[in-house]
Amino acid sequence: MKAIYLLLLCLAAPFFIKAQDMHSLSLKPISIDGSPEDWPQPFNYYDSGTKLQYAMANDTANLYICLKITDEPAQMKLLRAGMTVWVDPKGKRKETMGISFPLKQDRSAEGEMPQHIRGEGQIPGQTFQKHDFRRFSARATSQQTTIRIKGFAGVPEQSAPLKNNFQINVAFGWDTFDILCIEYQIPLSLVLNQHLLPSYTIKPIGVGFVVNAMEISGNHGGG
Repeated sequence: MKAIYLLLLCLAAPFFIKAQDMHSLSLKPISIDGSPEDWPQPFNYYDSGTKLQYAMANDTANLYICLKITDEPAQMKLLRAGMTVWVDPKGKRKETMGISFPLKQDRSAEGEMPQHIRGEGQIPGQTFQKHDFRRFSARATSQQTTIRIKGFAGVPEQSAPLKNNFQINVAFGWDTFDILCIEYQIPLSLVLNQHLLPSYTIKPIGVGFVVNAMEISGNHGGG
């Protein structure tokens, strides 16, 4: 299966877990609601292969990840093919702990959708009809209701609701311009297998995105 893998060890300002500087990548508290309004704009990072814009932040409790996709065909492909966010507490490229969302959809569920709405057979210059896109986004909202959790200490590998008792939470939605936003909240206590301590003054965490059926690689920042 083809995939992309992006390793985010550092951002423009190094992405380190620092007890004395926990809010350096966030202007205000982040609410996981599928809206990018809590995040500094514009996002600093963009992958041309998948057309993902992305940003990360943290506080003393959680790691936060936000993705934005403005391109409608790219949204459709992502929501159909699925993606996994991998986290490596050692700051490496290991697929140690994962949250799969969106989940790969059964192609049979798309049978009634026009080919161009499935992101296939796109004719250059062809535009999507708004009613078709609204139907697609409504279908995605009704289908994408769970995440798949893998590799977190003390958390059995399982499917779980977008909001769950483990506080590994996900939300997604579209704004008035049909821009898709996906937000992830991951407790640092689950990533580090303990609560954040002052001794974690320089603690890199590796974060990777694996998008099914797309392939590009890159290394952003240090490492």
